[in-house]
Parts: sequence; structure tokens; C-alpha cells
Amino acid sequence: MNKFLKRIVSVGSAVCMVVSLATGCDFNFNFGGDEENKEYISSTWTDMPENTNENLKYFAYFHSDGFNGGEEYFSDIASLNNANVVMINSAFEVAVGVERLKEARSYGMQAFVTLHGLFSNQQVGRVGAAILNQNWLSIWRNILKNYEEFIEDGTILGFYFDEPYWNGIKEEDFLLVTHTIRKECPSVKLMACLTAVEIGARAGNVPEVSPEYHRYCTDLMYDSYVGWNDEQRRDYTEKLKAKAINNQYIWGCPKGFVDSYEEEGNEEMIKHIKGFYTEAIQDERFAGIVSFSYAGGLDGGDWGYGLNTFFDVDSENAYFDEELRNVYLQIGREITGKAESAKTAPVVEINAETEIRSLGEITIPNATVTDAETTSKLTPKITVYAPDGKIIESENGKFTANYGGRYSIAYTVTDSDYNTTKVKHGVWVRGVGELSAFEDELYSADVVCEEGWKGTLDYNRTYAGSRGSLKVSAVGDSDLSLSFTNAVNLSTDFTDICGMIYNPTSTAMENLAIFVTDGVNVVESVSSLNPKKWTEIAISRAYILSVCPDFDFSNVTVGVKQLGDNKVETFYLDAVKVR
Repeated sequence: MNKFLKRIVSVGSAVCMVVSLATGCDFNFNFGGDEENKEYISSTWTDMPENTNENLKYFAYFHSDGFNGGEEYFSDIASLNNANVVMINSAFEVAVGVERLKEARSYGMQAFVTLHGLFSNQQVGRVGAAILNQNWLSIWRNILKNYEEFIEDGTILGFYFDEPYWNGIKEEDFLLVTHTIRKECPSVKLMACLTAVEIGARAGNVPEVSPEYHRYCTDLMYDSYVGWNDEQRRDYTEKLKAKAINNQYIWGCPKGFVDSYEEEGNEEMIKHIKGFYTEAIQDERFAGIVSFSYAGGLDGGDWGYGLNTFFDVDSENAYFDEELRNVYLQIGREITGKAESAKTAPVVEINAETEIRSLGEITIPNATVTDAETTSKLTPKITVYAPDGKIIESENGKFTANYGGRYSIAYTVTDSDYNTTKVKHGVWVRGVGELSAFEDELYSADVVCEEGWKGTLDYNRTYAGSRGSLKVSAVGDSDLSLSFTNAVNLSTDFTDICGMIYNPTSTAMENLAIFVTDGVNVVESVSSLNPKKWTEIAISRAYILSVCPDFDFSNVTVGVKQLGDNKVETFYLDAVKVR
């Protein structure tokens, strides 16, 4: 799994580093105590214990930058106001790293940056398989040149290597590279992550790593996402320390993902973050916690849902977990010293949407920003995400919608004290041939009960084909008939008009029909609806012409109605379109 991290050291420590490089970076910190008789705080606490470890001051998330081409989460993390470090793991190109470092700086955050391009042929579990690239030194010098300003201003906390031994990097190669980095860049941290196998915490087909392997690193951690146990994890930490013989600082890496939410739930993630925090406040070797992972692994990784899924307070997010989010906020703020930002952060207000948009150029709704901390006008940064989550370009307050769905617009504002507010606003766009997708309450205006028919039409998520559907219910003994408010021009060729209907009863429905009218002629097609299932209903162009050869397709109204005497009390309608 890809990760990343870093931190600036004091001037005195930096001098010590330069002097100590030749002897393995022995910093001579005085860690320790009477561990044998120590009474440990349990991680099952309800009231969070105080952070009394002066060295524990960094809180971060892996994959803060998301994955290439997709959503990045710097502004989301900044708006939580519980982290002071971001991980830049996916900057495979130096130019991308520069842009992401600029963004991290704009939020007042430091960063750990993963170093890419120095090795090739890395293979998980194949010791010694990786190759040190012949031009690695030129690659490193180019990185250093482009990142120099971020090193000097402290934005870069450190550089990061993810599981180098586990990925096949030879000890002599890793020592050469890390010694060069420390010698040429002594003022920043150098972090590496180890696996539980290589520290001897669990069995595997790879031998334990030599303590000398990471001698030039300043900070180390291990990753293991098995169930949490306080005593076992203290043993894991001692095994890590046995590899960190040069008094490196250590970090906690809690599980911040779940492969299958429906099967696993979020309980283990809560145990992990509480567990690592509880351990870290009781051990002076701990400098920080970096959770794996803010971004999910569904697109680009080998894990499932990340913390971004569970932290998003969007009203349409069924995975939102208030307890998990709150414990992260509480712990992160205790470590970083950040205060709850809600009292002073800028307030962003966006006018509510009143209609479904059409394909093509979309005007981005204006946002009103107020801020108690400054009298100057704050302008939000606008980021537009397509329905598939990819970032799309916007210019002069507009963007182009090339296909239907929910476009998410993020408005992010940061004041002079780095208090950050991020608000997401959804804009729904109709796809080609779409009459209504009923994905939001806005779609309820797409249909009306025809005159003389009594019924109720409500947006509903109980039996949703996707995000929502239209619940159609009869009033009293009335029949049902509804039609779409927007007439369509079907003069060009089409195959059929179709939709999906859910029958919530225990018996089949035989008397619902989809119909079309040109204002003079009415053509209908009856469908049989199986109980407790979604069934496609359709009426084809060929069938319409077979019934009414003179049908005028230039101004067609589409609807659904009841036929016969058997009353249909309730059904659900979704995804009506021309195809």
C-alpha cells in the first residue's frame, strides 16, 4: 500500500544529524523509563486521556492527495482542523508534487512526500528484487532542486519510503540513497514504514530486516491492520524499537479503511485510532500518528472504503459515521493543539438548486462568504467533480457537463489563521434521452397527476433503484395516471421509451401501462409487474406506429396510468428515458 510522511527538526538537531551521519545518526535522545512496573492506560476509555507526551505533536492521513486524476482531500482535511501534516503519496511527477506542496502550504499544513523514480522492479515480498536506477542521483537532485523552496519554508516535514525492504530494495542500495538524502537535505525528516513481518510481529516468507537497514531514517513506523489488542500492540512497538536502534522517532499507523463495510462495520477502525493514541501518549518515542487511509482504495488501491467515505457529512451519504469522525477530531486536535474551528471558520452559503440542469455549459452557483476574523473579502476556491469523481475544469464560473448525473462543486475558503471551511453543493444534470432519474427531490417536479386523477407523488429512497425513486400513491378509491411535465420531440429515430417500476405488494400487477400521446392520439402498452421486484416497462416506436401510423412524434407527452378495475395503491417509478 502506498503511503507518505515527513517533519522538520530543530536547528540543533539538524547539526547533530550532519555530525552523526558517519556513525549511523545516533541522536542520543533519552527515551525510556521503568517499563517493567508501569501501569498502562487502557484504550477502552470513554473520556479521552490527556496527551502528556511532548514529542507527540503530528497528526496526518495517508493519501491526502487522493489518486492521479481523481479527488484530492487537502481542503477536506484542513476543514476538519485536526491534522497538521498531509501525506503526498501520488506525486509521481515532480511538477505534480510542486503543485500539491503549494496547496498544502496554502492551508498552513506541512507535508511528507513519497519519493518516486529512484528504484524500479519493486516486487512485494521479493527481497533484493528491486533495482537502483542508474540515473537515480540525477532524479534525486531534480527533486531537491524543485522542492527547495518548500524545504526552506518548512512546508516539507520529510520524505517517505513505503515498505522499502518488503518491496525488494537491497540494503546497500537503500543505505546509499538514504545517506545521500540525509547528507544533502539534513533539515528534514526521512520516514520509512515497515511491515509486521519484517519486524518479527508475525510470520511470513520474508526474513526480519536488519536494524542497520534504516540507520539513516529519522522516523519509523509499522503497518498491521489486524484486530486491536493493547498488550499485543505494545509488543509490536517493542519489536519496532528493536529495529530502530538509532533512536528514531516512531509513528502509529491506525487502520482507517474497511474492505467490506456491510460485513465489518467501523468498530475496528475506532479501536485502532483510540489504541494508537493511548499507546502514543504513554511512550516518548512516539512523534505522530498517520492514519491509513483518507482516500479509499476502490480506485487505485488494494483496500476498500477510506475515511473520506465515513467523514463526509453530505446528507446523501449513507456511510457517514458520526462516532468515528468525532473520535478522530477529538484525538487529532488533542495532539496538534488545534481548536474546534467551527466558531471562527468562514461561513459559506450557496443558493439552493431549483431545477435539474441540461447537458452543456453549466453556470456555477454563487457563494456568499462571511468571516468573523477578517474584514477583507474572501473568495472561495472552486473545484468541480464529475459524477464519476474525476476533477473537471471550470473557467469564469462555468463548466461543461458532457453526461448526466450529480456534479459535485466544492467551495473551499481559508482565512488568514488557516481556519478552513469546505462546502459541497450538488448540481443534477439530465443525461441524453433522460426524462427523469428521480435521484433527488428536485426531480419530483418532473411529473404531475393528470386532471381528474387523485394521487400523491413523493421523492422516496425506500425502494430506490439508485439514489431515489418516485413513490406514487392513490388517494382513496381513485385511479392513478401521471404524466411528465416536459413534452419531448421524438421526430428523430429512437428504439423505445422505457422506465423501471417497483411493485411493493405480494401479488403481481397486470394493469399498469406506459403511454404516449401527441395531443390527439393515445397509445399504451401494458406490463406485468412481478411482486417485490423492479420491472422494466417499455413502449417501442415500432409498436406506436403499428397502432397509430399517423402518430405525431414532434410533441410527445409520456406517462404511466392504471387500466381496468383493480386498484393499484402504491408503486415506485424510476429511470424513465428514451433510448
